[in-house]
Amino acid sequence: MVSPNTPASDRLNDANTRSRCLVFGGSGAVGSAICRVLAREGAAIVFTYCTNENAAGELTGILPDAVAFRCDLTDFQEVKETVKRAVEHLGGLDAVIVATGTSGDPLFYKCIEPGNYDKLQYIDESAFDDMIAVNTRGPLAAC
Repeated sequence: MVSPNTPASDRLNDANTRSRCLVFGGSGAVGSAICRVLAREGAAIVFTYCTNENAAGELTGILPDAVAFRCDLTDFQEVKETVKRAVEHLGGLDAVIVATGTSGDPLFYKCIEPGNYDKLQYIDESAFDDMIAVNTRGPLAAC
């Protein structure tokens, strides 16, 4: 039997144990790559998507043991409920991975110029609130 103190990398390779992972943003480019690596290493995976149901469906087609849950990281209670559902589905969690993020506004990256490092000045309050909700508040709700 593997000890709870066994590093995750060792548990992933142990034939008697599967690491149970929740990947927020698993339907995105980075998140789906993380899911594929975890699956290759034998992990049991629940991943989330917010708006891209097609990408989530494609990933579950590639990784038939993975399960996709819709989750809006700006909704504190929905995040907590998603963690609860993942725990119930997987029988516990060994890892929570956050592969989400937003700049809050697509113009954020368009205003980058040499010497212009005060990009937040161009983001309105609503977009800034979305950025904090997705990048900080949502992941903390998962803890």
